[in-house]
Formats: sequence, C-alpha cells, structure tokens
Amino acid sequence: LFKNLNEEQIDRTVRELEQQIFAAGEIVMQQDDPARHFYLIQRGTVVVRKDGKVLRTLGRWDYFGERGLLLKERRSATCQALDECICLVLDADEFFEIVGHFRDELERRMQLQDLNLNISDLQCKAVVGR
Repeated sequence: LFKNLNEEQIDRTVRELEQQIFAAGEIVMQQDDPARHFYLIQRGTVVVRKDGKVLRTLGRWDYFGERGLLLKERRSATCQALDECICLVLDADEFFEIVGHFRDELERRMQLQDLNLNISDLQCKAVVGR
C-alpha cells in the first residue's frame, strides 16, 4: 500500500500511526457508523461482515477503513477481531494528508473489491504450460 511513498512520506506516516490493541471478539468498527479512522493490521486476524454475512478475513499488513473515508460514507461493514489484534491507526485528517500520494491506487483496489464475480463468470482464453 505504501510502496510508492518516498522516504519523507513514509517517516511521516510512521510518526502518525497510533497502535491500538483489540481483544478477541472486540468490534473494531461497526457497520453504519461514521468513518473516522484507517486501520492497518500489525498482528492478528479481523473478520469483515456486512449485514451479518462474512465477506472476508484480513490478516497481518492488510488494511481496512479506507472506503468510508475516501467516499465520505458511513461504514459499509463491521470489522471484528477474531483473536487479539494490534492495528496501526490513522485518523481521517492524517489519512487524507498522506493518501493524496496513492489515492488512485486505493480507488482502483476498491473497484476490484466491488466486482461481484463468480468462477462461472470467467472464460478460459488460453492454457499455458501443458
């Protein structure tokens, strides 16, 4: 995520990140709550649920919370720590100061997440290595 930042931008990001510890089962953010923070998982596992349905599981160095901040929307899903979880957190103001450098990349990743594809939607174009 931060690979395109220069050294000064990385240093600033590291200085602004605050470590928060979430206990197993603790809700990190609730669906429909206002978006106020960006989260980067340093340790642990977080489950993402929308309307009670599990969408995905996130682990070390995965991130979440960018959608609500970027789109100025309420939280689209609930994120809950499955085990003790340490997250590095940026508040919205700091997130926007830093994200300007890679906003396009974040928006592209959000569009990929929004694709509702199934394996049956895919077509074989070529076979390599037979």
